[in-house]
Formats: sequence, structure tokens, C-alpha cells
Amino acid sequence: DPNGIDAVSCPVAGACVATDMDGGVIAGFTAEGITTSVPAATVGTPYSAMLTATGGFGPFTWSIVSGTLPSGLRLSPNGVLSGTPTAAVTAQVGVEVVDSSAPARTATTDLDLSVTS
Repeated sequence: DPNGIDAVSCPVAGACVATDMDGGVIAGFTAEGITTSVPAATVGTPYSAMLTATGGFGPFTWSIVSGTLPSGLRLSPNGVLSGTPTAAVTAQVGVEVVDSSAPARTATTDLDLSVTS
């Protein structure tokens, strides 16, 4: 399609690029454009933070692919990290974001989390 995506290439795992007929980049989707840290949470205090991704085509779908979120926190599919943490901890979890293009593109990165007392 001369006005849309003609090719999607992923030369490096987690780094995809969509191109048009003229070879121009429409949207890149890389792990470098994903939230990698969020503000610290406090034990017993309600918490909410929004994860973000640049490039690709929204809406995005988020999930945890490795590690465990601190007790009391959860990640919704729309990228909202929320809940009330129950223990002080520092954690790192692998997050995956999938865009809405066809075919869908995926990027992953590590997210650093800190819960203080």
C-alpha cells in the first residue's frame, strides 16, 4: 500500500521497523523506547504508575515475562502498574509490550522497581 506499511523488519531482537514503499521509516519499535524505571512506591500506600512505549502503533498490550512484581502490585494489560505494596523490596522484572500493528511487533526490557518502608 503506497500510503501504509509495506514491510516490517526486525534486524535485532526487540527492535522492529515498519517501512513504506519508498523505504522511509514509518515507526520504529525498540526496547530503548520502553519505560525502564518508575518512581519508588511506599509500603502501605496506594501506588500507580503508567508504563510507556515510543514507536510502534497503539494501543499497546503489556505483560510481565520474567521475575515477580513486589507483593501487592500488579501490571494491567494497558500498562498501569498499581496496587498497595506490602513489603519493602527492590526488584527487577522483565516487561513485554506488544503493539497493534499487523503483524504485531514485540519489545521487551527490564523494569526496575523499589518499594520503601
